[in-house]
Amino acid sequence: MPWYIFAFTASILAAAAAIVEKRALQREHAMEFGAVLSVFSLLVTVPFLGTIDYSKLTLAPLLIVFGATLGGSLAFLLISKSVRHLEVSAVSPLLVLGAGITATIGAVVLGEKLTQLQIFGLVLLVLGVYILETHPHSDWLEPFKTVVKSKYVTFIILALLIYGFTATLDRVVLARFGMQPEAYIVIAHLFLMINFVVMLSIFHGGFSDLVHGIKNAGWIILLVAVLTVAYRYAHTQAIALAYIGLVEAIKRTSAFFATLIGGELFHEKNLFRKVVACLIMIGGSVLLII
Repeated sequence: MPWYIFAFTASILAAAAAIVEKRALQREHAMEFGAVLSVFSLLVTVPFLGTIDYSKLTLAPLLIVFGATLGGSLAFLLISKSVRHLEVSAVSPLLVLGAGITATIGAVVLGEKLTQLQIFGLVLLVLGVYILETHPHSDWLEPFKTVVKSKYVTFIILALLIYGFTATLDRVVLARFGMQPEAYIVIAHLFLMINFVVMLSIFHGGFSDLVHGIKNAGWIILLVAVLTVAYRYAHTQAIALAYIGLVEAIKRTSAFFATLIGGELFHEKNLFRKVVACLIMIGGSVLLII
């Protein structure tokens, strides 16, 4: 199957997962939701066990995956908290900032130079955030004040910083070490489950909270798990077949679908402005990765 089919499939499934996740988080707190989701997601990956070439698994990529999932667990928790308290049509466009943050990390840490198009892409991302946070009858500084004052926007930016580093580790495992996408999916979800169960045991009620979450919103979270594993699998398949910049350019369109459809379903306000902001930010992210 062509890489772009996998990438577009990942985009649609990721948008659907974001919308259903919002529904689940209306009933669960973020830590409990993450723990139940990690358990269900691991169960969904069971069919992949029979497709893995275990002889090719070595310690180095396993350790890298574990390190990436430690950061991924924290980032997922921060975004879940934000999704729980913010509108999905506000969160989805902000997630597009990930492309700009990853590019900036590459420029600062790895010494990678940004082209004029990429710098313009960063400008479009900032403009999109400005439009997203603009409210009627507010002064021109209000969007900046909102970004600074809102702890949930801060959570998203911090999570995207973490994801910027973990995405680099994912690319190393899949490209340099050649780990099978199926093996990566299973191992990453195993580590994610361990991380969340440990965090739930330390900071909350442990097993009793896990059982409560399953009883309270089990079927909704199971649907999120199926959609999440499916889009991650499609995404890893696309990365294995094509240049990651091309894959990400298509994958980022998930923000548009989540903003438009999620905003309509949850009857969120100022949807047109949010869609416009999202499209501008997607355009900026595409310029960063082409």
